[in-house]
This record gives sequence, C-alpha cells and structure tokens, in this order.
Amino acid sequence: MPPAILTARSLRIDTAMALCLADALLECEGNIDPEIIGRNILAWAERFDAFNKNVTRPDVKNLR
Repeated sequence: MPPAILTARSLRIDTAMALCLADALLECEGNIDPEIIGRNILAWAERFDAFNKNVTRPDVKNLR
C-alpha cells in the first residue's frame, strides 16, 4: 500500500510522467533524450491544462 502522503492525484500525475518517459524511450529506441522527455511532459501538461489547474511541480513549469 502506498504511503499515506501519496494522494490519488499525485499518483495520476506520477503515472502520466512515467508514460511520458516511456514514450520518449520508445521513440528514441531506448536511448535517453532529455529534449524528447521534456517535450512529452510539456505536451501532457498542455493537454491536461496542468498549468492552469496548478497541478504541476516547479520543474515542469520551468519547461515552458
């Protein structure tokens, strides 16, 4: 069971970030490309309207 400090919202966001990373790894054939990862995270944040919903972490906001 996850620690009590983890909320359902934080688990959804963490899952979305993991999927952004997985998509980037697939696109780059297993190589790590920070630009592709950042692009995927930014695209998710914009689709989810995360900046206006104030659900992003400071490091995601800095990708803009």
